[in-house]
Amino acid sequence: GLTQTHMETILQNEKRRVVANQLFGYSLGHVYNDLTATAWFTYLLFFLKEIVKVDEKTACKFALTIDMQHLQELADGIATPTVGYFSDKINSPIGKRTPWYIFGTLLVLPTFFCTFSKCYFCSWKYPDVDFEDFKTVCPGLLAFYYVLFPSLFNVGWASVQISNMSTVIQITNS
Repeated sequence: GLTQTHMETILQNEKRRVVANQLFGYSLGHVYNDLTATAWFTYLLFFLKEIVKVDEKTACKFALTIDMQHLQELADGIATPTVGYFSDKINSPIGKRTPWYIFGTLLVLPTFFCTFSKCYFCSWKYPDVDFEDFKTVCPGLLAFYYVLFPSLFNVGWASVQISNMSTVIQITNS
C-alpha cells in the first residue's frame, strides 16, 4: 500500500501540476485578450478605409489619433478603475464579478456590431443617401458614430476584462 510519505509526495506533485496548469491557462487567456485587441484595431482601420470608404487620413484619425483614441482611452480609463472598485465593494446575489461580466457582455455585443456596420445615425437622418456617400453628406455624424461605439465597446471590454482578472486572483488565492 501507500505510505503517508508516498501520499504526501503524490499530493505535492498534483498541486504543482495544478499550479502550472493554472499559470498556463491564465497567461494564455491574457495573451488571447491582447491578440484580440490588436486584431480589433487592425481590422477597424481596414473596415473604415475599405468598407466605409473614408480616405486613409480620416481612417487613421478615427482609429488612432487624438479624436478617437483619446475618447476611447478616456472611456477605458474611467471604466477600468470604476469596475475594479465596485466589483470589489458590491456583492450581489449572483456574486461580485458576474454582474460585471453580464453588463460588459451586453454592452460589447451591440457596440461591436455597430462599430463594424454602416453608420445608422446617417441612415436615419439621410435615408435616401447611399452608404458610400455618408462621408461627404454627414462627415461630423459619421465621425461621432465611429467614435461613440468603439468608446462604449471599451467600457464593456473593461468590465469583462477587469472582472475576469479579479476572478483569476480570487481563484489563485483560494
